[in-house]
Amino acid sequence: MNKITRLTWALIFLVLLQGVIACEEDKPEPAVEEAGKITAIMFDFLAEGKGKQDVSVQFRDNNGINGKQSSTPLRLQANTIYTGKITLLDESETPNKEVTSAYTITYLESGTDIIITKNGQQLRVETKAATTNTDGVLRIEMKQNNNVQKISFPVLISQ
Repeated sequence: MNKITRLTWALIFLVLLQGVIACEEDKPEPAVEEAGKITAIMFDFLAEGKGKQDVSVQFRDNNGINGKQSSTPLRLQANTIYTGKITLLDESETPNKEVTSAYTITYLESGTDIIITKNGQQLRVETKAATTNTDGVLRIEMKQNNNVQKISFPVLISQ
């Protein structure tokens, strides 16, 4: 073979090699798993002290709870410490999926004198002594990445 033929075959080989390399598929980045929508929220609190009542409240909406206000209040007793947790569920999936750990949850109360502290998913709610029954609102903000969902619960503190 002469030099021109060898050079032609070498160029053809290089062009084909470049085509094969360029056609390799890029591996997709693993997707960040979204928690799903929140369709149910549950509070379960144990009251400390003899004669005190535990509290359990649930709110559900198959369309999602964002922007909703529960008509079921959190009924707390004055001068009481409650410990418990909040649970977030996506009930649009089968089986139901707990999504609590996928969200950063913040609490804002108004109209009542309660103190809420968090330790992971564990909550501590402390009510102050009251001379009269008080009403207020507990607003809950659940955030995952840029997705923020909110819900409000009436809070009733009785003597």
